[in-house]
Amino acid sequence: MSADWKSPNKITALCPGSTWEGVSDIIVATRSGGIGSCNVQLKIYKEAVGWLKEVAVWTQEKYPLRRKNRVLSPSGGLEHDDALGLSVEGNELKYPVEELRQMFPDHTGDVGSEHFDPVYYLLENHYQTGFEDLQAGLGYLRRKVNGENESQISFIKGNVSSIMDQLDSLMSIKRQFEGDNKKHGAQPTASLEAAIAKAKKEADEMFKEVLGRKDGADATRNALNVLNRFKFLFNLPANIETNLAKGDFDRIIDEYERAKSLYGESESEIFQIYLQEVGQGVEKLKTRLLLKLQETGLTLDQQKKIIANLVQLNFEGDPAWECLQVHYREVLGRLDACRDEYIELNHTEVIAQPQFGVGASTPTSNQVLFPEDDQPNDGVPSPVMFIEQATGLVAQDFPALWKLGQAYFKGDLVVEPDGGKQTVFKEMILGGIRYYSNMIRSAVIPQTLKDFERNEYGLWRDDNIKVVGPWLPSCLRHVRKSYLSFIELDLPLQALNIVKRLTTDLRIQCLQTVFQTVVDQVHLLPDKEEFREDITDEYGAVTELPNLFEIIVIQSVQLIKESLLQEGKHEEDILSYNNAHDDLELMIQNVLSSFAITLENVVNEDYDSLRFAPTDSVKLLLCLNNCMFTQSQVLPKIQKAYQDVGHLSLERPIAEASKNYTVLHGKLFEAYLEQKCEQTVTNIEPSMYVGKFDWARCPRPVDARDYIKEIIHNVILVHSEVERISSISNPRHNYIAGILERVVETVAEEVNRLFCCIKRMNSNGCIQAWVDIQCLQESLKRYLNKAAGDFLADSAKPLKELERPGDRQVIDQCIEVFKDRMRLSLAALS
Repeated sequence: MSADWKSPNKITALCPGSTWEGVSDIIVATRSGGIGSCNVQLKIYKEAVGWLKEVAVWTQEKYPLRRKNRVLSPSGGLEHDDALGLSVEGNELKYPVEELRQMFPDHTGDVGSEHFDPVYYLLENHYQTGFEDLQAGLGYLRRKVNGENESQISFIKGNVSSIMDQLDSLMSIKRQFEGDNKKHGAQPTASLEAAIAKAKKEADEMFKEVLGRKDGADATRNALNVLNRFKFLFNLPANIETNLAKGDFDRIIDEYERAKSLYGESESEIFQIYLQEVGQGVEKLKTRLLLKLQETGLTLDQQKKIIANLVQLNFEGDPAWECLQVHYREVLGRLDACRDEYIELNHTEVIAQPQFGVGASTPTSNQVLFPEDDQPNDGVPSPVMFIEQATGLVAQDFPALWKLGQAYFKGDLVVEPDGGKQTVFKEMILGGIRYYSNMIRSAVIPQTLKDFERNEYGLWRDDNIKVVGPWLPSCLRHVRKSYLSFIELDLPLQALNIVKRLTTDLRIQCLQTVFQTVVDQVHLLPDKEEFREDITDEYGAVTELPNLFEIIVIQSVQLIKESLLQEGKHEEDILSYNNAHDDLELMIQNVLSSFAITLENVVNEDYDSLRFAPTDSVKLLLCLNNCMFTQSQVLPKIQKAYQDVGHLSLERPIAEASKNYTVLHGKLFEAYLEQKCEQTVTNIEPSMYVGKFDWARCPRPVDARDYIKEIIHNVILVHSEVERISSISNPRHNYIAGILERVVETVAEEVNRLFCCIKRMNSNGCIQAWVDIQCLQESLKRYLNKAAGDFLADSAKPLKELERPGDRQVIDQCIEVFKDRMRLSLAALS
């Protein structure tokens, strides 16, 4: 229930009661969740409380006192005499408490407890006591019980006379009570009361009619005389009620002034009574006028008339100033009610963010990423609806408050203005605008407030920033409308600066959100990739992703202009801030470079769910073309669209983005080369030694071996794949020569390695090796660079020493056979 930390070794605590008795462990847990240790245990017992003992709890008196309490020892525990009258000072060995709990789970060794168990008591207190001592203790216990019984009998014997006197007195009272009941009944005063009431009723009936007629006649004559003479005054309360219902306040005021002038100084009691009735009606009129003055939607002339009426009625105070305060409180109250309503909705609603990913359609307008004001309320987050309604409330109520205040201090409201309140009114205006501004900040840009301010102006959900991000342009438009309405009122510059700072912060946050949202949506584009190829002569095969990237970025330009550029001369130029141009160029650079990350993710994405899932090599080639297409076609279009944004120079963002695409192009190109070279080279050695071929036992050659033909076919496959996807007319986008040269170089290097590893070779093997090298050179000569030629020449050097007369003719014949059989394949590489 409560705990007090004294030291690391001492904690005092008050614990709730428990029906369980016994020994238990003490567990100390800190508020942060840590668990401490305690070397002592807690002993729980029930203390029997007597009727004369002061305690801090309510005791159940229906249970008899079981045993007499003993005084608490200084250590805080209870000391009991041993029930057997034995000393336990030498008994140091105790029976384990845990075993006692297991043996007697629902019992205790406390003699005064309802769950007392004698075996538990003996094991707990006399574990080492001998049998003879226990027999002596039993005798002591019997003598003690017999002694208590004899003391009770002796008490009764010594007080027999007193007890009999008490019984006689009780019997006498009982007989007297029963006799009275028989003689007078259970309620003897009821009949007397009924007789008195009957006598009074008959007396009233005898004289009531006569006296009543006389009094009535006299009263009627007097009343008629007074009514005829002072008819105006007596009818005035009814007339006030009638005119009050009609709303004819001016007539009520005129008649009230006339009644005061005629009868205000009269000392007649009846006149004073009616004047009081008239005063009560006037008070109702004052209340009615005050309530009407607090209504919204009244024009300035209507407010002036009501204030003049209150002045005529001698209203205590300054009605015009009270009207100002009421309107001020009402403006803030309506803002509070609106905020509380939408905060409650905010904590329970589930708002779906605008989707642009799997299952979403291609964006065609700003509504997809940044919804417009005409969005149905079902999909609008509650903070955005709050801003829309709050700006409407301020635009409706604030101009009336400002105009009423101006009329008050100019003396246009009948009352004499109090010049000392002008400073207070200014603070009211500044406070109201500041309150409205901070409410808007708390709803959509809470990061611009301090922590204690966020608690004061409303705690919205933590994920609000992510949810309302796409709606920030709409929020900015609403705030700008309210700002323009404040400007038209000609408010003090200090008040306008509060809203100006709000619009500036919203524009900056909106600008950051637009750029970040564009980057996020560009990163989601891999989910839209379907690898539908668009074949062009200049750029080869490209997919739809570059166009989607261009659509998303260009659609954001209008929103960026709206957030960046000023509306009139009343907003700040956010580009005038330090490093503003550099920050904006960096954000544009991030947007332009974001598609490079998207293309890299496309390569690593798994598209097994597509009906047509291309191979990894085809994905690499398509991404290569998309990269070059974006760099040469898409970036210039985006640069043209950004030309009017803040008159920026986009040379640096375009240059940095181009570097990123160039680096990505190199990475994709190397990845494709690595994949194709690995696929081509991996099978050369197994094909060379297929069928356990041995160069030392090579038969007489008649053609190039099959591994040479397989190499050529693999090169043709690479050539076909690259030629189909890469550009035909533009040398910049034609990768055939560069890719095949690297592949052929890798093949030549692998062939050189394999020939260098041959340990023994017969004469036919030398001829066969020479044929293979010559056929490989002849087939791939168009794509042999210097390094590849050097590798093949190095492979042929050992063969010249083994050449014999007539071997050259065999080699030429084999080469001719190879050319004849491979003429179609060689034509593909020519």
